[in-house]
Amino acid sequence: MPFHKYYYKDGQCFITSQVILEFWVVATRPITVNGLGWTAEQTQQAVQMLRDQFEWLEETPAIFPQWLSLVASHKILGKRAHDLRIQAIMLTHNITHILTLNPKDFVAMEGVTIIHPNNINS
Repeated sequence: MPFHKYYYKDGQCFITSQVILEFWVVATRPITVNGLGWTAEQTQQAVQMLRDQFEWLEETPAIFPQWLSLVASHKILGKRAHDLRIQAIMLTHNITHILTLNPKDFVAMEGVTIIHPNNINS
Protein backbone atom coordinates (compact mmCIF):
# COMPACT_ATOMS: atom_id res chain seq x y z
CA MET A 1 0.00 0.00 0.00
CA PRO A 2 1.41 3.44 -0.88
CA PHE A 3 0.85 4.78 2.60
CA HIS A 4 4.05 6.38 3.71
CA LYS A 5 3.90 8.37 6.90
CA TYR A 6 4.00 6.66 10.25
CA TYR A 7 5.01 8.03 13.62
CA TYR A 8 6.94 6.10 16.23
CA LYS A 9 7.15 6.54 19.99
CA ASP A 10 8.39 3.94 22.44
CA GLY A 11 8.17 1.26 19.74
CA GLN A 12 4.54 2.07 18.97
CA CYS A 13 3.28 3.22 15.57
CA PHE A 14 0.78 6.09 15.16
CA ILE A 15 -1.16 7.88 12.43
CA THR A 16 -3.27 11.04 12.44
CA SER A 17 -6.08 12.60 10.45
CA GLN A 18 -3.60 14.73 8.43
CA VAL A 19 -2.00 11.56 7.08
CA ILE A 20 -5.37 9.93 6.35
CA LEU A 21 -6.51 13.05 4.49
CA GLU A 22 -3.37 13.04 2.32
CA PHE A 23 -3.78 9.32 1.70
CA TRP A 24 -7.40 9.85 0.58
CA VAL A 25 -6.33 12.50 -1.91
CA VAL A 26 -3.68 10.27 -3.50
CA ALA A 27 -5.79 7.11 -3.43
CA THR A 28 -8.78 8.73 -5.14
CA ARG A 29 -6.84 10.87 -7.61
CA PRO A 30 -6.85 9.46 -11.19
CA ILE A 31 -3.90 7.32 -12.24
CA THR A 32 -3.21 9.76 -15.08
CA VAL A 33 -2.28 12.43 -12.53
CA ASN A 34 -0.13 10.28 -10.23
CA GLY A 35 -2.92 8.80 -8.13
CA LEU A 36 -4.20 5.29 -7.52
CA GLY A 37 -7.58 5.79 -9.16
CA TRP A 38 -9.42 4.07 -6.32
CA THR A 39 -13.13 4.51 -5.67
CA ALA A 40 -14.37 6.17 -2.50
CA GLU A 41 -15.49 2.75 -1.28
CA GLN A 42 -12.04 1.17 -1.83
CA THR A 43 -10.38 4.09 -0.12
CA GLN A 44 -12.77 4.03 2.82
CA GLN A 45 -11.99 0.34 3.36
CA ALA A 46 -8.26 1.07 3.31
CA VAL A 47 -8.71 3.96 5.75
CA GLN A 48 -10.66 1.73 8.13
CA MET A 49 -7.91 -0.90 7.93
CA LEU A 50 -5.30 1.73 8.80
CA ARG A 51 -7.39 3.05 11.70
CA ASP A 52 -7.77 -0.50 13.02
CA GLN A 53 -4.06 -1.24 12.65
CA PHE A 54 -2.45 1.87 14.13
CA GLU A 55 -2.83 3.97 17.24
CA TRP A 56 -4.52 7.32 16.56
CA LEU A 57 -2.97 10.69 17.43
CA GLU A 58 -5.70 13.20 18.26
CA GLU A 59 -5.84 16.65 16.73
CA THR A 60 -5.40 19.20 19.52
CA PRO A 61 -5.57 23.00 19.68
CA ALA A 62 -1.81 23.06 20.40
CA ILE A 63 -0.99 21.83 16.88
CA PHE A 64 -1.87 25.04 15.04
CA PRO A 65 0.42 27.40 16.98
CA GLN A 66 3.23 24.83 16.69
CA TRP A 67 2.67 24.64 12.91
CA LEU A 68 2.49 28.42 12.52
CA SER A 69 5.75 28.85 14.41
CA LEU A 70 7.43 26.21 12.23
CA VAL A 71 6.26 27.56 8.86
CA ALA A 72 7.28 31.08 9.86
CA SER A 73 10.70 30.14 11.28
CA HIS A 74 11.56 27.79 8.39
CA LYS A 75 10.04 30.15 5.77
CA ILE A 76 7.95 27.36 4.26
CA LEU A 77 5.98 28.19 1.10
CA GLY A 78 3.31 26.29 -0.81
CA LYS A 79 2.40 22.66 -0.37
CA ARG A 80 5.37 21.91 1.89
CA ALA A 81 3.24 23.45 4.64
CA HIS A 82 1.17 20.23 4.69
CA ASP A 83 4.16 18.08 5.61
CA LEU A 84 5.38 20.63 8.13
CA ARG A 85 2.00 20.28 9.81
CA ILE A 86 2.80 16.59 10.24
CA GLN A 87 5.99 17.61 12.00
CA ALA A 88 4.01 20.03 14.18
CA ILE A 89 1.73 17.14 15.16
CA MET A 90 4.80 15.06 16.00
CA LEU A 91 6.32 17.76 18.17
CA THR A 92 3.01 18.44 19.92
CA HIS A 93 2.65 14.75 20.80
CA ASN A 94 6.35 14.25 21.62
CA ILE A 95 6.80 11.85 18.70
CA THR A 96 10.44 11.77 17.64
CA HIS A 97 10.56 9.57 14.52
CA ILE A 98 8.71 9.50 11.23
CA LEU A 99 8.94 6.70 8.68
CA THR A 100 8.38 7.99 5.15
CA LEU A 101 9.09 7.13 1.54
CA ASN A 102 9.60 10.86 0.94
CA PRO A 103 12.20 12.17 3.43
CA LYS A 104 12.87 15.24 1.29
CA ASP A 105 9.30 16.42 1.94
CA PHE A 106 10.23 17.17 5.55
CA VAL A 107 12.34 19.86 7.18
CA ALA A 108 15.41 18.75 9.11
CA MET A 109 14.94 19.95 12.67
CA GLU A 110 15.90 19.12 16.19
CA GLY A 111 13.54 16.66 17.82
CA VAL A 112 12.43 14.96 14.59
CA THR A 113 14.22 11.98 13.06
CA ILE A 114 13.19 11.28 9.47
CA ILE A 115 13.65 7.66 8.38
CA HIS A 116 13.25 6.05 4.95
CA PRO A 117 12.23 2.35 5.16
CA ASN A 118 15.44 1.38 3.32
CA ASN A 119 17.44 2.80 6.23
CA ILE A 120 15.89 0.63 8.93
CA ASN A 121 18.36 -1.78 10.45
CA SER A 122 17.09 -5.35 10.51
